Amino acid sequence: MINVVMFWKQNDSELYGRRSDMVAKYLASRSDVGKVLVLDAPIDSDALEQRNSGERFDQNPFVYEGTKAIADNARDHGKLYRRVFVYDKSKQGIADYLTFLEQCFKALDIDPAKSVFWMYPKLLWGEQLINHFKPAKKVMDVVDDHRAWPNVNDTKRKQLNQHYEAMLSNADKVLTNCLPVKLSMYEFNQNIALVPNGCDINPPITLPESNQHYQRIASHKGPVLGFVGNLEAKIDDVLLRRLSTEMPDALIVLIGSTHANPSIRALEALPNVVMTGVVPYPYIGAFVRLFTVGMVPHKRMDLTENMNPLKVYVYLTHHVPVVATDVPNIAVCDYVWQSSSHDAFINNVKQVIIQRSLLNNEVFDSFTHCNSWQMRLAVVTDSLLDDRNSQSANEDAKPNLLRLDGQESNASIFVIDKSALSDSLKPSGKKVAAIVFTDEAEQALDSARLFAQRANHELDVYVVPVHPNEEKDVLRQILRFTSYRYIMLADQNAFPCRDWLQFAYNAHLNSDGAIVRAASGGSLNEKHNYLFSSCSVLRAMLSGESVKEVTDARFLVADLTLSTDKGSPSDSTPISVIDVNSLASPAPQFERDICVVMPCINEQEGIEAAKLLKRTSGIDADFVVALDTQYQGFIKTLNQTARLSAAKYIVYLAEDAVPGHHWLRTAYEKLEQANKSVLAFNCGKWHGRIAAFGMVRKDWVYQYYGDCILYEGYRSHRADNELTVIARACDQFIYAPDAILLENDKLKDFKKNESEASNFTEEDKNLFKKRFKNGFGGLLDYSLYEALHDEYLRRKKFAKSQAVLVIE
Repeated sequence: MINVVMFWKQNDSELYGRRSDMVAKYLASRSDVGKVLVLDAPIDSDALEQRNSGERFDQNPFVYEGTKAIADNARDHGKLYRRVFVYDKSKQGIADYLTFLEQCFKALDIDPAKSVFWMYPKLLWGEQLINHFKPAKKVMDVVDDHRAWPNVNDTKRKQLNQHYEAMLSNADKVLTNCLPVKLSMYEFNQNIALVPNGCDINPPITLPESNQHYQRIASHKGPVLGFVGNLEAKIDDVLLRRLSTEMPDALIVLIGSTHANPSIRALEALPNVVMTGVVPYPYIGAFVRLFTVGMVPHKRMDLTENMNPLKVYVYLTHHVPVVATDVPNIAVCDYVWQSSSHDAFINNVKQVIIQRSLLNNEVFDSFTHCNSWQMRLAVVTDSLLDDRNSQSANEDAKPNLLRLDGQESNASIFVIDKSALSDSLKPSGKKVAAIVFTDEAEQALDSARLFAQRANHELDVYVVPVHPNEEKDVLRQILRFTSYRYIMLADQNAFPCRDWLQFAYNAHLNSDGAIVRAASGGSLNEKHNYLFSSCSVLRAMLSGESVKEVTDARFLVADLTLSTDKGSPSDSTPISVIDVNSLASPAPQFERDICVVMPCINEQEGIEAAKLLKRTSGIDADFVVALDTQYQGFIKTLNQTARLSAAKYIVYLAEDAVPGHHWLRTAYEKLEQANKSVLAFNCGKWHGRIAAFGMVRKDWVYQYYGDCILYEGYRSHRADNELTVIARACDQFIYAPDAILLENDKLKDFKKNESEASNFTEEDKNLFKKRFKNGFGGLLDYSLYEALHDEYLRRKKFAKSQAVLVIE
């Protein structure tokens, strides 16, 4: 269990229910967190006393009372403690503050060297605190770029730059509440996690029954247009005056302090405007629940470009729809309407009032749950507090717009937050995007990299951490903001075939713009959600319109979770396990018509893989795990095992083969119907060019190789190439894209070339060239397969001769 010491940059803790209050509340709720000590900003005693005055519009009296209570240790709740250093500025400074903190730590039994410092820059003496106490971990939660605030001169900007550099450069975690702040902080730290504001799922709702403003609002018969927040220079008072004039039956309620913008108080003179002054957080819910519409009437300026308005989350938590101006970083929800002009804002307000009774509470509840502080903070805090995963924790905080793959693919991979989609889905000029939904970003990176690497075309790939129940809502938001023409939808378990985009796009065009569902490896009645289509068609699907759907077996995006259980075995025959040391006997040991041979080294892994193959086969066969205890190689072990079978067909495969539904029955029926001798399974890589996993008619292949399935002159590579070429030359080859045996070896796709493969040899490569040119040792006339020369020996030239995928 670890303690957290939070340093808040202001003196308004618990007054407004700010982000720092919600973070502290969440941390204190965790069983793996000990004490949470929140320190408000040090404040000069004279400055504090000056706050013990002011009009009702001003926050100062509340700040005074709250700070006095904290100074008297009267705001402690359970594991949550609050303290503040009230000092004489003329006599005291940083040394006295350090002494004060040491006394606090001692009294609460907190060891700062074993604690997390959770800090909110800018902080008075922040750099010195870190250097002095050397906390175990440092979190910088940046909610404002103070350089964007009004009246910041060059000298102040330079000081802020130095402060941010000192605070952020060596932090263990850096968080920001919106994308602009994140981007502005990149110069100090490139490892930044975007954690927008969230919803308090259990907000306090205390009725202020004696408050005259509350009584007036509650008794108003018309619509109530409400605003909650400090009434600073960012408030568009011209817009509010127009609202007052054009909607005289509406009551405009402005809740918040005017201390930073006294001129805004002139609005109270309007007959239908109520200005309540500050309403403390325990009462704010009661007020907001009286609102018909929650407003965000902000001007566009540097300040509003660099904020993530918490008030939007407060409104939606209390089931109040929102109308906002077109400032950035507004939370995305079906019940949030942004407006590009005053006319649009007023029209939106009027429309929401008309539709208010039709709004669905489930939309509000879903938004609150999916955007709760718990959901926002859990992953970040888990990774921070788990020392065993400290390295992956740093990875979790990588920038949203970070290229994650280092390969030569025409793709960029981004991790984006569902609440920042409008800012993250910027036009890139590309026409296709793959969306990979996931519980945790790290778990989806392999899938994302494969979609990028195997597309063979430019695209962007987005990893979107989201709860499964939210996927449709998030997809609607993506389709709302995207400039892409086509979208591929998948999840963290998806394993796409090579050239998946070509197959998906062609199927889409050939079906007159249908939704193309990928072959996933599941049974026909498993309607999987790996699909590709145009954005317009996807929008129609989500709106409930009837949309044509097609499936193309060549468009394979396997769901690796479907491989875990496919029902009962085809019969009760156990998996056969044999050792190469026992293969000398010539007598057949396997009598079935099909024999599936898996040469392997690891017995347990081989057995588990064979069990899965058997369960999914859909047909009776012998399944043999051949243990290569002599390390003689795949080819020799296969050939020796095949000699022990009386089967008509031999299937060769490896333990990394992931089967689709009825993979073996499909292959068998196709071979029988076509009366061919070699079948290539859909391994997700070669599309029939190579029978990497194959099914061979034994008597046919023995005509060429004696008693071998694969030519034993090769050590490991190219034997399957040779077999394929011979079968094609003799018109004895078929490819069955719907007979799926996916090669589950993700690492191979990220090798620069085949020579990096562990079992590659130049000898095999050169032998294949030699045998290709001499009729495979005189077995065939070269003229029968001369047309295949470039396809197998000059791949780059052959690739250039093929039609290039052009997406319109």
